[in-house]
Amino acid sequence: AGVEKLRAEKPECVDRCSVMAGLSLGEYTALCAAGVMTFEDGLKLVKLRGEAMQEAAAVGKQAMLSVAGLDFATLDPLCKAAAKSTGGVCQIANCLFPKGYSVGGTEDAIKILEGEAMKAGALQAKILKTSGAFHTPLMQPAQDKLTAALEATLPNMKPPMHTVWMNAAAEPMRPGCSPED
Repeated sequence: AGVEKLRAEKPECVDRCSVMAGLSLGEYTALCAAGVMTFEDGLKLVKLRGEAMQEAAAVGKQAMLSVAGLDFATLDPLCKAAAKSTGGVCQIANCLFPKGYSVGGTEDAIKILEGEAMKAGALQAKILKTSGAFHTPLMQPAQDKLTAALEATLPNMKPPMHTVWMNAAAEPMRPGCSPED
């Protein structure tokens, strides 16, 4: 909504942008700002995303943990061990900054990881106030619904007017390219 307001009041500011990016939900904002999808289509997708993620989160107890001070090579095996010991899910969801990660999974595995991360020398391991284990396999049902909705919206999408850095691929979507790419 902020980009739309800026576009209405000072379109030259939006036009001067050369690169767009957003993390997680912000990626939809970036795609709308780059002209790939309309604001209305973006709102519909974001609404569906939220509903689908809420449904996926309602299946079993899920949690997320913010971990700072451990590198991937240290944290990843701790996640795998926590998952194995509980029969649950525990995996790195996002790299937020060097030696800073969010981890998601089943609640029991995340609680084990919290203690193990601190024992391994983490500066912080803090349970996040979230309703689900976002960006993990526990969200697969939501991803399936969202993929279908994105495919249905694809005919309405346009090539980007600006470069958009995409999270999943960590690659740019260049101006003029097909949204299918």
